[in-house]
Amino acid sequence: MRMSPLSILLTCSTLGLAGMLAAIWLAMQIPLLQAEFQIDPSGNRLMIHTSELDHEPLRSLGTGTQHIPAVPALLIEDMDALPDYAARRDFLDGQQFLINSMQQGSLQLTLDDGQTLSLPVLQRAFTDLPFMFWFQMISGYLGLIIGSAVWAFSRQKQAALPLAIMGLGLAMAAWSAGIYSTRGLAMDANWFRLLGSINHLGAILYACMMSALLWRYPLPMRGDKWIGMTALFTASMIWGADTLALGSTPNITFFIPFFIVFLSSILLAVRQWRASACDPVARAALGWLLLSVFFGTVLFSGLSMLPMMLTGHALLGSQGLLMGALALVHLGLALGIIRYRLFDIGQWWFAVWSWLVGGMLVIALDFLLLSLWVWPQTLALPVTMLIAGLIYFPLRQWLWQRLMRHPEPEHELFYTQLAAMCSQPDKNLQIETDWSSLLASMFSPMEIIPQAHAYALPQLLNNGSHLQVPALIDESSLLLGYPAKGKRLFTQVDVRMAEHYITMGRNMLSQIREKQAATRLERQRIMNDLHDELGGKLLELSYQSSESPVQSLARSAIQDMRDLVHSSHEENLVLDHVLSDLRGMIASQTELADIMLKWGSAIADDTNIAGWQALHLRRIIKEAVTNVIRHAQATEIVISIALEDGLLLLSIADNGGGLYQTQSKGSGLMSMRQRAEKLAGEIRWENQPEGGCKVSLQCPLS
Repeated sequence: MRMSPLSILLTCSTLGLAGMLAAIWLAMQIPLLQAEFQIDPSGNRLMIHTSELDHEPLRSLGTGTQHIPAVPALLIEDMDALPDYAARRDFLDGQQFLINSMQQGSLQLTLDDGQTLSLPVLQRAFTDLPFMFWFQMISGYLGLIIGSAVWAFSRQKQAALPLAIMGLGLAMAAWSAGIYSTRGLAMDANWFRLLGSINHLGAILYACMMSALLWRYPLPMRGDKWIGMTALFTASMIWGADTLALGSTPNITFFIPFFIVFLSSILLAVRQWRASACDPVARAALGWLLLSVFFGTVLFSGLSMLPMMLTGHALLGSQGLLMGALALVHLGLALGIIRYRLFDIGQWWFAVWSWLVGGMLVIALDFLLLSLWVWPQTLALPVTMLIAGLIYFPLRQWLWQRLMRHPEPEHELFYTQLAAMCSQPDKNLQIETDWSSLLASMFSPMEIIPQAHAYALPQLLNNGSHLQVPALIDESSLLLGYPAKGKRLFTQVDVRMAEHYITMGRNMLSQIREKQAATRLERQRIMNDLHDELGGKLLELSYQSSESPVQSLARSAIQDMRDLVHSSHEENLVLDHVLSDLRGMIASQTELADIMLKWGSAIADDTNIAGWQALHLRRIIKEAVTNVIRHAQATEIVISIALEDGLLLLSIADNGGGLYQTQSKGSGLMSMRQRAEKLAGEIRWENQPEGGCKVSLQCPLS
C-alpha cells in the first residue's frame, strides 16, 4: 500500500530520531576522565589540566606495567588528519590500548617531570555530551528530514530522490563524526574504525548524489534514468577502495576521487546554467539551488577536506563545526522552495513543517522531562506519578490532539455552498468554478488539476494519493491530490462523500432547471394569450378609430405588448427586424409632432439580439424620442445605429434647445440609465456645438 507524503515524512523523521538516539547511546558508552587534555601551542606536547594540575605536560599514559607515549596525535578529531593507512593503524592501536587500560577503572599518567597520578574512569552522562556533539546531531537530522520532505511530496520527480539520499548521507557523516570527534581521549578502536567508514560513506554519497541531482534538475539530461544507479555505483566503489585501504594513502582512495566527483558537479551546474538560458523559471530555481548547494559544500570542502588532504589539518580546527555548512545547503533549499518553488512544493511547505515540528515538540518534551526529573529516592515514585498524572499527561494529550485531530466534515456549510452554487443554473462556468472551490473546502487537497476526460463516478487513483471527481455539468473532471494537506490518503469514505455531493448537486440543478422551464412555459402562455386576445382588440380599435391620436396610442400599445412578448422568448431576434418595426413607430410619432426623422442603420441582416436586450433597447430609444418631442422644441431628430467589435453604438441627436432644456422632471432619464446598466452598457447626454442634445449608448451585443 502506498503511503501518504506525511506518513513517509513521519517515518523518515522517526527513523532519524532512532538513529540519533543510537548515536547518543553510543556516545554515552565512551569512558570519561575527570581531566582536560590539550595540545601545547607548539603542537609537540600533550598537556593535562585538572583541579590540581594547571596544564602540565605529559610523558606517557597507561597502566602500572604498560605505557604509551603521550603524543598530540591522540587528540585528533578525525583519522583523516593522518597521512596514510599505516598511521591510522598505529592511531587505532593507541586508542584500543587506552580503552583497555581504562577498563580497569583508572588510567595512570606520567608527567614530564616523572611524577605519576591515577585518574578514575567515570560513566559518561547525558549532560556530559558537549555542544559540538549536539550541533552535529541537529545538522544531520535537519538534512535528513528536509531531503525526506522534498522526496515525499515530489516522488514523481526524479530529482527529488538524489536530494533525499544527500540528506541521508549528511546524517550518516554528521552523526558518526559527532561521536568520535567529541570522544574525549579515547574510544574503542573497532567502533572508531566503523564510524570513520560510515562517515566516509555518507560524505561520498552526498557528493555523488549532488552530481545526480544536477544531472536531473531543473532540466533532465540524456541518460537521466540511469544516473542514480551510476552515482550509487561510483559511491560504493570509492567507499570500498577506502575501506579496504587499496591504496597507500587516503588521498588516492578517497580524497582525490571525492574532489573529482565534486568537480563533475560544478561542470554539470555549468551545463544546466547554459541549458536553462531560455527558461527564466528554471534559471531562477537553478540559481538558488546552486547558491545553496555550492555555498555549503564549497565552504565545507575548502575549509575542511581540502586542507586535510594537503596538510592534515582543517583550517577552522573543528570538522564538526563545518558539518553545519552542509546543513546550510538544506536550509537554503527550504528557503528556495518557498521563494522559487523548487521541486514545485512551495505551497505545501509551511503546513507540513508546522505539523511535523509540532509532533517533534511533543517528543522533545517527553525526552526533556525524563532527563530532568531527578528526585530523592524515597520521593521519586510518588512525586513523579503526581506530576505526570495531574499535569503532564493531560497537557501532553491535549497538545497531541491539537496536532493530530481530524475535524469532522462541515456538512451544513457544504450544503449551503452547494445550494448557492446551484441557484444560478444558467452560469455553467461559474458553477464549475464553485464546484472546484467546494471540493477544496471538503478535502483540503494540495492540488486540484482540471482534466479533459469525463468520468461517471469518483474513483481513487495511485493507491489513494489522488481522487478523480467528475464535473457537475460539462464533460470533464478534476484530479485532487493529497487530501488534508498531505496528512492522509483518500479513502472509500471520501469517494462516497464525493458521490453524495455530486448526486445532490446534479439533482438540485435538474430540479431548478425544470422549475425554470415550467415558469418560462407559463410566462410564454400568458404572453401568447395577451398577444392573441388583447392585441387583437387593440388592433381592431386602431382600425375603427378615425382620430389620429387614438390610432397612434393604440399602435404604441400594440408595439409595447409585442416588445413584452418578444422579451419573454428564449430564442434570439433579428436586430434589423426589431429596428425596422421601431423605425415605423417612431416615424409616426415624429410626423404628428412635425419633426423630421433621419434614420441611419449599419446593421448586418444576420445580426441577432436577445429578446430582453431588444426590450431595453426599444425603451431607451422611445424614451429619448419622447423627451425630444415633449421638451426640446426641435425640428429634426437624427438616429444612427452601428455595430463595431461586438459593441452596439447608438446615438440620438436633435437640434433643439440643448441638454438643460431636455431634462425631464420625471423618471424617464433614470429609467434610461437603469436599462443601460442592465445592458452592461454606458449612456450619456451632451450638448452639441451646433446646438441641441445628443444621447449616446454603448453596450455589448451578446
